[in-house]
Amino acid sequence: MKQTPLYSKEGEMKKFSVILIAIAFVASMVVPAVAGDVSISGSYVFDAQSKVSRNDTTLAEYDDDLDLTLVVSKGDVKATVKLEVTDDQGWDGGDIVNATGTAGGVQLVNDYYVEVANVGGVDGLGLKIGQYGVSHGTAIGFDSQGGHNLGILYSMEQADLALYIGKEDEEGADPETDRDLLTLQASLKGIDVLTKANLTYASRTEEGAANEDATFLGIDVAFDAGPVPISIEYDSIATDVAATDGGTALHVGIQFDELVGGDLNLTYVSTNEEWGTVFGSDWDPLMNVTTYENQGFLETTLIWIDGSYKIDDKITLKAAALLMGTRGSAADDSVGTEFDIHGVYALSEGTSLTATYSSWAPGDYYTSTGDETSTITRLRLKSVF
Repeated sequence: MKQTPLYSKEGEMKKFSVILIAIAFVASMVVPAVAGDVSISGSYVFDAQSKVSRNDTTLAEYDDDLDLTLVVSKGDVKATVKLEVTDDQGWDGGDIVNATGTAGGVQLVNDYYVEVANVGGVDGLGLKIGQYGVSHGTAIGFDSQGGHNLGILYSMEQADLALYIGKEDEEGADPETDRDLLTLQASLKGIDVLTKANLTYASRTEEGAANEDATFLGIDVAFDAGPVPISIEYDSIATDVAATDGGTALHVGIQFDELVGGDLNLTYVSTNEEWGTVFGSDWDPLMNVTTYENQGFLETTLIWIDGSYKIDDKITLKAAALLMGTRGSAADDSVGTEFDIHGVYALSEGTSLTATYSSWAPGDYYTSTGDETSTITRLRLKSVF
């Protein structure tokens, strides 16, 4: 099965090659003249993948992704520019799709913002101005929302507070239909029984025929129950999007690292029948069930376990298994079972090669649209610098 390209690779890459050369030239002239601290970091990822879907169709794909982060700081001012060039953002979950409205093709500038600390000489008062996203907790319900934001931040002994006012652009649409965003966040400190306590309230309003207004309220806490850390996130969404009125989601994570002497986690997720991920979702290690097949998460219950084991300095094994999953209220609405395994080999400092195999046996919920086992085989080369 041949994949329809999202854009003309040859034409786009020629354009962006010229742009990159121009950026490199400007940087070579400007960076030495900057009277401040300059740092550049980034990563390069190349993926080759074969996917056999549950309707017995095969799709072979590849994707490469270059991320660069440039930070220039002087005194209380810090400017950050995040650049990203990717082959196909629609494959592998759309890793650069965020609230700026980008869809398809190659994106160069991902985020850019300026942070100012101690505004007006007030300790703990800061500004964050530019284009960037705001997330909450595991991002099960609120993931990288924002665009052209003004952030006002205040840090004190009891809490870190933030107010974000933004505009979510919809590229190619009438500017009058752009969504207005308001986000309030608080991170509480000094609570003995909690190792984390975060609160988020957000609203999204949109004029015009679509009128996809929505509000989000999230609570994300964590505490140590003896040797077993436990995190609990509860989110609620009210929305006019499509046919849903919103809903609730509960995410519970339990870590057994101290008990087993390694990395081992148990996760429980439950959503009600009206839940819809209108604010985005990108939050778990399962490759088949959640990444490709179950993006709506309406009336869903999932329990999975994941962990990793480092054999030596070169080799690390990672695995995830879906223990139980249901969709809908019927007794036979099983999602099925999934098992993922990853072998990571460190080629050098900062560079690794990962081989992945994921197998999902669909449950009764999916039998009407194909009941063949779905598999994903992937090879990933990643360099971090």
